[in-house]
Amino acid sequence: MTSAIAPGLTVGAEVTVTNHNTFEVTATSLAVDDTSLVVKEPGCSVSQFKLSGLRSTGFPGTTHSARDLSLSPPVKIPPGEARTVTTPEVVSQDGKDGALCGVKLDFAAVAMAGYVVH
Repeated sequence: MTSAIAPGLTVGAEVTVTNHNTFEVTATSLAVDDTSLVVKEPGCSVSQFKLSGLRSTGFPGTTHSARDLSLSPPVKIPPGEARTVTTPEVVSQDGKDGALCGVKLDFAAVAMAGYVVH
């Protein structure tokens, strides 16, 4: 996360994306698995949190739904390299409870490869 989560706040995420391909890709968004939200402290509940982003068709490799968080600008990643991508708003904690709660989420990068046709 880009900062500590606290009641009434929305925080972003920094995620390292590695391109294992032999060609450049452009990361256009992050997908957040809707079912992956886990709270780490006793006295905290998943119901205190809300994920940002538009609901997408699914989280890669699962049957779970996901939230799509656009990257602006998109991030180009050369073959065999990694880049840290940041999205400003991922999860918010409601302001009703004063507890500080740690959270865990699963992310996947959504990327595309571009080809030039002459």
